[in-house]
Amino acid sequence: MQKVKKMTHATKRKADLAEQAFERLKAAILTGELAEGEQVRETRLAKEWEIGITPVREAVRRLAAIGYLVLNPNHAPIVRQLSADDIRKIYRIREQLECFALNEYWNQIPSETLSGLDKLIEQIERAKTTRVRIRKQLKLDSQLHDLWCSPKDNSWLNQILENLIIYRPNVSRLLELHPEHVETAYKQHQGILIAIKSGKRAAASRLLREHIQQSSEILSQLSESGLGS
Repeated sequence: MQKVKKMTHATKRKADLAEQAFERLKAAILTGELAEGEQVRETRLAKEWEIGITPVREAVRRLAAIGYLVLNPNHAPIVRQLSADDIRKIYRIREQLECFALNEYWNQIPSETLSGLDKLIEQIERAKTTRVRIRKQLKLDSQLHDLWCSPKDNSWLNQILENLIIYRPNVSRLLELHPEHVETAYKQHQGILIAIKSGKRAAASRLLREHIQQSSEILSQLSESGLGS
């Protein structure tokens, strides 16, 4: 059996830089700092982040492998643009995996996290402007789904679900233009939360499935109409 070579300090540092570049580039995509369809200039990022080009290229390769970037021969990589069909497919996968995760980790949902969501709902109800209300409602959306989408003891499921959040910047941009849809989702989130706190597993799972299906229909329609404009 071939011996595994001991990682040197230089090798470890190189690996750390590659991981940092990966997380930083992923965050730039998910926050919308790098918009859909935008070119990713590797040399520019390496200069801005004050690291070598190799870690940036490794980050680009990894993000392309999980669908965040599209590689084009002889052209700079671009941030993937999600079509209405992409949204439908992502949400079909989410429907199956999230309902499974909710049932699988039903007894592991922390009560203190639920209390934190109740406080966030109070902040939403006290919001003085529509914009603040929408931003907090979208925050509730993210945090509620994270209750079952971040299982600590199942890294495989966690990784798959995490990779699917590529849709979030696009969805947030769509929904901010349509407060009525945010309100609809908000009421659905409240229903799911009430069912969870009441210990009604079947009801919570049913409401979650219906919510994801309705969200898929609304968002794909908005996307087909020109990103809600």
